[in-house]
Formats: sequence, C-alpha cells, structure tokens
Amino acid sequence: MSKNKGARARTRKLFSKNRIQKKENNSHIRKTLYKINDKIIVKPNSSFQKDLPNKWYFGKIGYILGTTETKARIGLQKKIKNKKFFKIITLDKMHIRHMNRNIF
Repeated sequence: MSKNKGARARTRKLFSKNRIQKKENNSHIRKTLYKINDKIIVKPNSSFQKDLPNKWYFGKIGYILGTTETKARIGLQKKIKNKKFFKIITLDKMHIRHMNRNIF
C-alpha cells in the first residue's frame, strides 16, 4: 500500500457538511470587515476551493496583517518540534472567521 501524503489527503471529515450546512447562503461572509490585528480563526469552507488552506491550518488562530476586497493576509505561528515559525498565508475571506464570534 502506498502512503499518500498529498495536500488534501485524509480530509474527508474536515470538508464534509451536514444537510443544514449545505443549504446555507454564505455570501455575507465575504462582506465582513476585518481590521488589522483582528484575531481570527481559520475555518475553511469546502464549497469554495479557491485559496483553500492546507489541512494543517484548520482551526488555527492568527491575526490579520492586511486585506483586500476578497482576500486577507494572515500571520500565525507554526510549531514544528521545538521550534516556532512565523508564517504568513493569504486566504480568501470565505475561509476565516472572527475569533469572538461563532467559532464552530
């Protein structure tokens, strides 16, 4: 057996939605305003495959570094073994939520 370790390997439960979530209209999410240094959580929406983050970033907490109309630059820390790295990723606004609002 091959050990497939692709970017979206073993993500079936992360991307799955129940029947209520499938009917939701998420067009209002892109219109939310984010200010610099707002705390956010990475919560991908599997309906929008463009700029979908790697599975490692699911549920991670970061903060906004800059925004455009549809995208946001996010800074967060990635811990690998004993080291901490500062990572900057660019995501679509459909894949992030404010920290103090409905998280999951």
